[in-house]
Amino acid sequence: MLLSIDIGNSNIKFAIFSGNELVEFKVYSEIDESLQYLNSKTFSNAAICSVNHAKEKILIDTLFKRNTNIFIPTVNSKLNLKIKYKTPDTLGIDRVCSAVGAYELAIKKSII
Repeated sequence: MLLSIDIGNSNIKFAIFSGNELVEFKVYSEIDESLQYLNSKTFSNAAICSVNHAKEKILIDTLFKRNTNIFIPTVNSKLNLKIKYKTPDTLGIDRVCSAVGAYELAIKKSII
């Protein structure tokens, strides 16, 4: 099972996948609710996209305590597209992940 976490300034979104199938999706606005959810689920891998580093640190610390394999994408990660933004370090990783996801969906539906 893979846990995908999108940490924004207002909400934290969780999605659990079994292979390519979305099993569960939850949204929380409070870190305490997010930690309760995280601690109630079983998974071995997690991918985290975050624009809120304080909340990210709290969740990563919890994942490390659970011995979870964690992937945190950056603009330097190997992606299925090239970033030609003039200042890639200032590009929000949430936007990069959205672009990668949109590209993958477009390829699978053959609209590109």
